[in-house]
Amino acid sequence: MDTFKTHQEDFESYIAEQVLLLQEHLYLHEWHGTITGLDPTEDAKAKIHVDYKYLQYRMSVDHQYLWECIEDGLLSKATEVLVHELCHIIVDQLYKFGMQAASTQSVEFLEEYREQAVQRVAGVALRGLSEEMLVGYDYVPDSAAANSADRLRDHQIAL
Repeated sequence: MDTFKTHQEDFESYIAEQVLLLQEHLYLHEWHGTITGLDPTEDAKAKIHVDYKYLQYRMSVDHQYLWECIEDGLLSKATEVLVHELCHIIVDQLYKFGMQAASTQSVEFLEEYREQAVQRVAGVALRGLSEEMLVGYDYVPDSAAANSADRLRDHQIAL
């Protein structure tokens, strides 16, 4: 069994390409993103910062967690993490608008509703994925980076 550290750079490139494919599946073609590693002190598997004005996002992911999901055969779990974060692009603009008009009593409700709405949209998106689109389905160490480098440059995804 390979270790994450042995293939870390290659795997991070592979995850960036998978995010791009999932982004296309969600009809977010005009968006440009940066994929980075998640700070190890974070208590999350991934997070996203979205800039609606410039149609850009910065997604931070726990690559080690995704590697372990794939190694354990939990491809749908790895995919769900990435799809969930991309679905924030779809839902969060309404959430931010609501937060501007919210009273202090409704802020907690809006935050809870936001995550529920993101998860519902992600659930719909996940049902539309074929098995071949699951993260890890086609991962072969050391080949993914070579195959994806040109596509990543074309779509301005920085590693």
